[in-house]
Amino acid sequence: MLISLVLILEAERNGVLPPHVGRANYAITLARLNEVAAGLGDALHSREGPKPLTCSSLLASGCNEEGAQKASRQSDFQTVVRAGQRFQVHLTGLTQAVSRALSRGFVEEPPATWSVSGYPFRVVKSICDDEVDPWTGRTTYEALAKLE
Repeated sequence: MLISLVLILEAERNGVLPPHVGRANYAITLARLNEVAAGLGDALHSREGPKPLTCSSLLASGCNEEGAQKASRQSDFQTVVRAGQRFQVHLTGLTQAVSRALSRGFVEEPPATWSVSGYPFRVVKSICDDEVDPWTGRTTYEALAKLE
């Protein structure tokens, strides 16, 4: 099984973040994998070569709960975040073990909060359904090969 999921995060307060927090998101993901599959996050971290896990930086979704645009901006190599602003984090698992753990830790039992560099976000939703978001879902390598 392969998995691709998106977490929708909402900023709890105004603040300023470094512009690139992909590594921080990756560390949060590894820690969560350790919680749902003992030692998996540590094993992935220490693994040599390519990892069967991807994790994006914060991606501005541009909408708050009411649907109003609240775009972030970068200033002096920092990202200005406003309370209520929504972001996405995209996670993918490329092996069965990683995909199962991502499903358990982020879809079946998503965390309530996501803290990046000490800045709190509320996890609003976890999406893993290609009918809701075409970049998400579950599949297999065999099913992907048949799409050609």
